[in-house]
Amino acid sequence: MPYFTADDGVRLWYDDTGHANGHVIVFAHEFGGDPRSWNDQVTAFAPTSRCIRYAARGFAPSDVPQEKSSYGQDRSTRDLEQLADHLGLDGFHLVGCSMGSFTSLMFACQQPRRLASLTLCGVSSGPHDDEERAAYHAGLRQEIDMLADGAGEGSSRWFAEDIGNATLAAKHPRRWAGYLERTLHQSHHGALMTVSTLHWDRISLKSITDELAAIQAQVLLIYGQEDLPRVDESSRWLAEVLPHNRLCPVPGTSHLVQVEEPNRFNEELDRLIKETP
Repeated sequence: MPYFTADDGVRLWYDDTGHANGHVIVFAHEFGGDPRSWNDQVTAFAPTSRCIRYAARGFAPSDVPQEKSSYGQDRSTRDLEQLADHLGLDGFHLVGCSMGSFTSLMFACQQPRRLASLTLCGVSSGPHDDEERAAYHAGLRQEIDMLADGAGEGSSRWFAEDIGNATLAAKHPRRWAGYLERTLHQSHHGALMTVSTLHWDRISLKSITDELAAIQAQVLLIYGQEDLPRVDESSRWLAEVLPHNRLCPVPGTSHLVQVEEPNRFNEELDRLIKETP
């Protein structure tokens, strides 16, 4: 399996497949999933595009560092940057979901002219004030406690109970069961460290308005209308700030649009790529 080594010695797994001379698409996965969350997209786009997906640090088959200092948003953003550098990518299409969408957005803020397009699925802001921060951290404490008490099953139980995934579970029970099964085989320690750093310290997007406004890439803001309210709020706010964007709420759908409604997701991503200069 292919790996590259980040500048702190952590090995990160990636998959590079598809049409070598086609559009380059990089996929960044969400917290609950892994690179397999993009199976439907890779199947659809590989005949004409070069598709690259990777496992974030703490998620198999990438390394799972033990030290808490090896995690966090800055580290996650650098991992994505170093993957792009390792593969010599420029002018590529970046697609992220949830945790992966926030990392993708931070990458775009730091390198606003490096991307051809940016797709943010289920992106949400960190808390903006003390009241929001208290509520945000209270929710994360519940997740951290569940992870700590339930070991490997804690993550699976958390996602099974998350109302942000309700419509996927109802519409596609087999697909949802397979998704939960994969969470059982992920690293308990990696999940706990990720929540305790990258999620806990998430910044408010309102604090980086100037950086967001400087992003030159075409942006697709796609999310399920049955997702948590903060996703709708964040996506609509970003639509007012980002200079080149298209807002795409998907009715009757929750957080994992690419898993729950892959055909719709693929249609919107294909449209974005074709419309990108």
